[in-house]
Amino acid sequence: MPTRSLHTILFTLLILLICPLAGADPAEPITLPVEVMGAAGTTRAVSVTLPARQAAQVTGLWMQVHSLGYANKASVKIDNGPWTPLNNQTVLVAEPGKSYGGIGGGFATLTLTLPLRQGAVSGGANTLRFRFNGTDGISVGYRVLAFNFVTRTGQRLLPPDTFVQDDPNTWTPPLAEPLAAAIGRRLWYSAPLKLSPLQAKTTITAHCFDCHTQDGRDLKYFNYSNNSIIERAKFHGLTEQQGQQIASYIRSIRFPNPGRPWNPPYQPGPGMDSKPLKDWAAGAGLSAVLDKDSDMLPYLFPKGITADAIATDKTLNMRELPIALQLLDWNHWLPRVFPGDAWGSAFTHSAFFLDYSTLRLASKDFTNRIGMGSFFTDLQHWREDRSKFFQAYVRPDTSWAPETSEQIYSAARWQMVKTFEMMQEFSLEDHGPRFFGPTSEARTWEVGTAFYASPLAVSVPADTRGVEGSPLVTDYHNNAWTWLQLVLNAGNRRQTGADIMDWRAAYGAFKDLDTLAPNAPGALRMVAFLIKGMQNADNGIGPDKPAAGWNPTEAGDISLLADSAYDPLWTAVSSTDRAAILQAVLQDWLAKCRQYTPQQYLAGGLADPSFTGKGKEERQAASAWAGRVWTMLPRYRRLGVDPTLLGNVCDWAKTLWPKADWDSLLNHG
Repeated sequence: MPTRSLHTILFTLLILLICPLAGADPAEPITLPVEVMGAAGTTRAVSVTLPARQAAQVTGLWMQVHSLGYANKASVKIDNGPWTPLNNQTVLVAEPGKSYGGIGGGFATLTLTLPLRQGAVSGGANTLRFRFNGTDGISVGYRVLAFNFVTRTGQRLLPPDTFVQDDPNTWTPPLAEPLAAAIGRRLWYSAPLKLSPLQAKTTITAHCFDCHTQDGRDLKYFNYSNNSIIERAKFHGLTEQQGQQIASYIRSIRFPNPGRPWNPPYQPGPGMDSKPLKDWAAGAGLSAVLDKDSDMLPYLFPKGITADAIATDKTLNMRELPIALQLLDWNHWLPRVFPGDAWGSAFTHSAFFLDYSTLRLASKDFTNRIGMGSFFTDLQHWREDRSKFFQAYVRPDTSWAPETSEQIYSAARWQMVKTFEMMQEFSLEDHGPRFFGPTSEARTWEVGTAFYASPLAVSVPADTRGVEGSPLVTDYHNNAWTWLQLVLNAGNRRQTGADIMDWRAAYGAFKDLDTLAPNAPGALRMVAFLIKGMQNADNGIGPDKPAAGWNPTEAGDISLLADSAYDPLWTAVSSTDRAAILQAVLQDWLAKCRQYTPQQYLAGGLADPSFTGKGKEERQAASAWAGRVWTMLPRYRRLGVDPTLLGNVCDWAKTLWPKADWDSLLNHG
């Protein structure tokens, strides 16, 4: 054979090895998320191709999954292999989700790895199947947000271009005819619903709009897919066609849609304020959630740990401060029980329910009524009337059970959803300066509804009688709602009337959560909480009016930073960084405290000339702020705070409590 011909053949073979055959189509990208929703046994399959060399390296299937709310809800199968149920024994859940209970715990979205045996993945095409095993009476399925095959070292083998994200802006109504959307709207407001497939004969009084926003804009805003809406409609006893009609209605709503069901509303993260206001509720996304609490340090102190960075006259931006805590997704905002189904006419005839209609009218006329403050007054009455309504059901002799807790907690969430509804529908999220004055934050709610939606605020016990029968989940929800309150409205430097949260109870919730999730300590989150509390109290009103102005016994109780009961929160922070943080906070606190006279503290009940510091009972009295200051100083010293600064604190303390021997504290080891 001539040499030239041989070269031609070899060259052709080389080209065939490198390039696909002419006319062959490249593999279609896999569209994410993979929604696995419907009746028990619903399965979704995707085809994944791996070269033999890479297939031999596979040791696990890495996944990011939304809504794995209970063990064995989902199963995975590769080719002809066995179905493997997903639970905390069969998969490795990544932190911090693992510490919050993993599958069946607090986080709605988890990152996890399913270990695979050698040879589970073959070279060439593999069929990967995801199955929904059945409902718990609440869920219709789950979403696989991302997946990949990984090696023993964690290397992901599928390149990024294997996947493409579904674009909600390309979605169309399931039924094209205009009448379908009109029928869907009517169904949204009036269709009779069943409780669930597990109780298919039980009709509920609620209609779609009772638990969602009135016009359904929440499903549009957070981009619930047509499939998820249809399957949810079928879950509640409607037909496939009725589900399609409702989905067609939702698609027809003219409203911004930057959110996704798995991205927690208002999740804080860098750059949020630079986005349009309409995007705020969509949050910064799961990518903004830090892996661990100590990762907050450069965001909290971007130029090093200094007092100036956290001064009380500055404004810590909670909307842009990332945290190692997923806030609650929209599914967990929605009430699981409509209060009208829990209590019937006792609810629908109550002031708690009727206030909602009054508020919608006030919301429409918000800009005209803002000067009179009537909108705010109406909001206050709404929460007061909720408390009055609960008095019949939350008593010292209440026989709590998870079902009881769910009814009470759902009523609080119903109020939160309806508040969101009004904030969005009537564009009320940027009226801060007009409402609170020039010290207000540009983006803010006018209310404290988020904190008061927490199980803590409605007396739900944080034990096996609480949310989902789990102390951990209950405490996680307490922390999530409390943090959301800081993001939405931390007080706007107006304590009087703002009444946004019980600050001391919130500190206790930090400690309680850490006790149940010790591998996810939250010291820096608590520091940020305290800083924001001190800044809120720095509003020009002195300690002679502690309910309205500077009150270092409540939001600014810096004794907790050195309290041994809170030491476990600091396990991920170095002793050097902890000392520097305590030094910076104490310096700011003292500078602010010194701005007021002893007479002002005395007038506000914060100074006690008779305090001696000698008796344990005297120091531990519930109202003895002096006792807390007395006790914290030796602890601050042991933790490495500058003795000179501590001496300055003692000199100031002498002016409020002159009978105590403050100098003796400086000699404690």
